[in-house]
Amino acid sequence: MNYIKNQHGYALLVVLLIITVIGIFAPILVNNVLSSSKQFSMVEEQMQHEKLANMAYIYIDKAFESIRSEADPEDLVGFFKENLQVPYEVPLGLQHFIITEPVVSGTNFSFEIITTVNGKPQTHPEYIVNINDYFN
Repeated sequence: MNYIKNQHGYALLVVLLIITVIGIFAPILVNNVLSSSKQFSMVEEQMQHEKLANMAYIYIDKAFESIRSEADPEDLVGFFKENLQVPYEVPLGLQHFIITEPVVSGTNFSFEIITTVNGKPQTHPEYIVNINDYFN
């Protein structure tokens, strides 16, 4: 029992030092965990925007393919303008995409795609369709 009396508070000093080290490094570790979680969420949201935009591109292509058999070769632009159902919106729970009215320039139809994921809209580069591509 004599050796305990000779330490003069060494155990208390070690405990305080350990608590101080934990107090310094704990916020750094918590910050890193929260930061990586936020980054993962942002990447996941961006991937959802891209997948929704791809769905819209596929919808546009399928719409052109489905109505091309009925098209009048003399007035392709007029026929497609009349028979395309746009603006078109597809709600998918908390996500949706909107295809806007096309801007027509010659035989090119230029569509704007707007996707929304978790209430955050994103506009994608215009999608240009040349109707002559469907008659070759």
